[in-house]
Amino acid sequence: MKGQANMVDTVVGVYYRPPDQEEEVDEAFYRQLEAASQSQALVLMGDFNHPGICWKGNTARHAQSRRFLQSTDDNFLTKAVEEPTRKGMMLDFVLTNKGGLVGDVNIGGSLGCSDHEMVEFRILRGRSRAISRITTLDFRRASFGLFKDLLGKIPWVRALEEFADDTKLGGVADTPEGCAAIQRDLDRLESWVERNHMKFNKGKCGVLHLGRNNPKHQYRLGADLLETSSAEKDLGVLVNNNLSMSQQCALVAKAASGILGCI
Repeated sequence: MKGQANMVDTVVGVYYRPPDQEEEVDEAFYRQLEAASQSQALVLMGDFNHPGICWKGNTARHAQSRRFLQSTDDNFLTKAVEEPTRKGMMLDFVLTNKGGLVGDVNIGGSLGCSDHEMVEFRILRGRSRAISRITTLDFRRASFGLFKDLLGKIPWVRALEEFADDTKLGGVADTPEGCAAIQRDLDRLESWVERNHMKFNKGKCGVLHLGRNNPKHQYRLGADLLETSSAEKDLGVLVNNNLSMSQQCALVAKAASGILGCI
């Protein structure tokens, strides 16, 4: 059905989905729904038969119900029914693609011999809708193809390299098994960056051996051996392999003396 509300074309549809409907029929409906959602105003009502949807978390147990949620999200549809309509389950919906188009929703009673609750609502005319002063984006007019093309032109590897943060890995290395465990963790890190099309700046990577009985095992990152470091800076503080901050204190004292010399 098609009508007008305050000179705005409004498409009104009724839908029934059998509980055992096949996926191919669902997909045909979603294609029709996508086309109908392009209208300025859409109201779709009916028995959608998706009892396994958890609307609080917007999740579903069954694949067909998850596909229904995806379709409503892709077409920016909102649900106007918030109460169960049959034996504690929410099966009947009123969907719309325009805020403020549907109002005065009441659920209660039944029609004839139906075991579903009756859903009553009004399609509000423009003058009846609440005036909102909040500016919102109309995503239906967005060019997602252009957005995808623009994202594809971004050099993500270089962009991620510029914003990469420090990576720290630690472990107990007092036994050969402990050293092997640290090496396995390094291998997993290397695999992770490769899967995500990133890379470590191995020239800045180093190993800080701590403890008197540390075997000072030679570790590698990928095919490159990591150099041993006598001191590393963590959160701006320089710490050496004896867990002493004497170098940091000397640097701070030198900086303070330089400032005093300028006064």
